[in-house]
Amino acid sequence: MPRIAVLQGCSKLWNMRFRKTALILVAIAGVISLSIAENMDKAIIYNTGTIIPKITAKSGYWRDIQDAVNAAASFGVSEVYIPEGTWNFVNSGESWTGARVVIPAGVSLFGAPTERYLNGSVVEWKTILVMPWDMPGDNSGDPMHWFRIQGNSDPNKPSRISDIKLVGYREIDPNSTQIYRGIVVDKVINFRIDHVWLRHIPEGISVRDSCGVIDHNLLDNVYGWHGGTDWSSRTIGYGVQVVRWWEKGTEWPNITDVLGHYLNYTVFIEDNVFTKWRHCTVGNDGAHFVFRHNLVIGGFAYNEVDQHPRYSGQEPYVPCRAGEVYENEFLNPVSSGICIYLFAGGGVYFNNTLVGYGEFMHTADTSWGELVNPHDIYIWNNSLGGANLIGGDAVLNKDYFLYKPDWYTPFPYPHPLNVP
Repeated sequence: MPRIAVLQGCSKLWNMRFRKTALILVAIAGVISLSIAENMDKAIIYNTGTIIPKITAKSGYWRDIQDAVNAAASFGVSEVYIPEGTWNFVNSGESWTGARVVIPAGVSLFGAPTERYLNGSVVEWKTILVMPWDMPGDNSGDPMHWFRIQGNSDPNKPSRISDIKLVGYREIDPNSTQIYRGIVVDKVINFRIDHVWLRHIPEGISVRDSCGVIDHNLLDNVYGWHGGTDWSSRTIGYGVQVVRWWEKGTEWPNITDVLGHYLNYTVFIEDNVFTKWRHCTVGNDGAHFVFRHNLVIGGFAYNEVDQHPRYSGQEPYVPCRAGEVYENEFLNPVSSGICIYLFAGGGVYFNNTLVGYGEFMHTADTSWGELVNPHDIYIWNNSLGGANLIGGDAVLNKDYFLYKPDWYTPFPYPHPLNVP
């Protein structure tokens, strides 16, 4: 009997504790739900009447952004907004490795909506994220980065970053030499990065094993050095880096199956403005990029567009496969240098306007074999402004041709993802 009484007493005590615990859990859940509800809004797409939920971060501090992204991913929300204002992205003295904010594919990140000119460019950014201190950087090929969109090549999970201005520390101290990157896109199908201002961000955007469009951005440096032949001494790197495989691809498709197509590794770079970069755009490791309708002004002329090699001893891994460079303006570089450099692959290069360059294109047979050295190069109808057309190892009517190939049709402009 005493044993039964003890058990009954324990049961009552356990039930009381359970009720208290349950009440506490309910209260916590309510607070969490309230917190999420306070930051959740709805965007209405008027042409379809669709209501898309969105979450707004508390601020532009990285942790608040990451918390909002995590909440969106957990609740199946596709849009996260950073509120209007100028925010320190990190605290002074706060550093990191890898990515500071990781965005899963399927979630998009927006700043406060901006007013646009008729040509689609931004009048004034309203969400501004600032690097407040001279954070130690990394001059490797994969430095720490502010944002990373991480996918698994799921075509049903596109992502976008839009209407945000990132400001590096050189805006405060022009003598800073630290290197970090703005955005990495990895294994995302149909991504879009648009209406972003990368101001004094020493490495801009790196795209890996993804397809999509980079449009209406301002990629802008005033201070720093491209490093010349010593890449490791650079303080400014690549505006846009396009990589099909991260150092391990071997496929080398026929050029006619690449040019003019939107493949699952093609990156369109259109309607952007570039200033000083080691290269405004560079292709590596099987890449196919389309660089069109851009303005490059006051650049270094250290190969504004570059198709990178794979050197002897790196076979069978392949270099850049192809570039399409057309309808661009390359104006008034700081010195008379080279506009486009091909160490590998081929492509089409037409309807470009140059002012102040010494050479439109240079080629070099520096890759590991004849297969991947520069061939299938088609050049026509460029306004050179006194620049030499082409120099280097490529041979006329063998490696390069001065006409449009009959089989080539440019992919429609603007890209379908490049919409108002």
